[in-house]
Amino acid sequence: MDKQKGISTTLSILLVVLLVTVVGGGLVYKYYLAPGEGPSDGKPGDSQDETADWETYKNEDFGFEIKHPEDVGVQQTDSPGVGFGSYRMFFFRTFYTSETNKQMMSISVVPKDMEGFIQESLVIDTEEEIIVNKKEGVRIIGSDQKNLLIDQIWINHDNKIYIIKKGDQEDIFNQMLSTFRFLE
Repeated sequence: MDKQKGISTTLSILLVVLLVTVVGGGLVYKYYLAPGEGPSDGKPGDSQDETADWETYKNEDFGFEIKHPEDVGVQQTDSPGVGFGSYRMFFFRTFYTSETNKQMMSISVVPKDMEGFIQESLVIDTEEEIIVNKKEGVRIIGSDQKNLLIDQIWINHDNKIYIIKKGDQEDIFNQMLSTFRFLE
């Protein structure tokens, strides 16, 4: 009888240890190892969508929208039609903040028939395919006629070229770019 009691006590202890291990392992996985889950430690980047509280700029004439931080304003400029037709530029910059006039990005919308003319004015070092919100584009890195470095993304859409140029702050640029989309 004592032998049976010793076996059942040992078996009970092993079952408790096994139960604690399984439950503890599950909790460790859920809160510390599972992707995108777990408690936040308050660090930037912990949020699922860091752009959720950003403002949305929507332009129905040119058929796109993009989110931007609250302290970033939009300046719209039209170019005169010089031989190739007119085009429009949108500058996303900080205004009236401690970082006055830091440009996050610019978006130029030009007629498709200007593509060759614009490309001839660039010295292209790197050209790679890129996807922006399920739309194929090309990232071009090089320099312009003034020998200034360029890093831009070209997307053909609706007989226009959307040229998205990187600004002064790459992290904000990438977040804004992730929210760019064409309107249906």
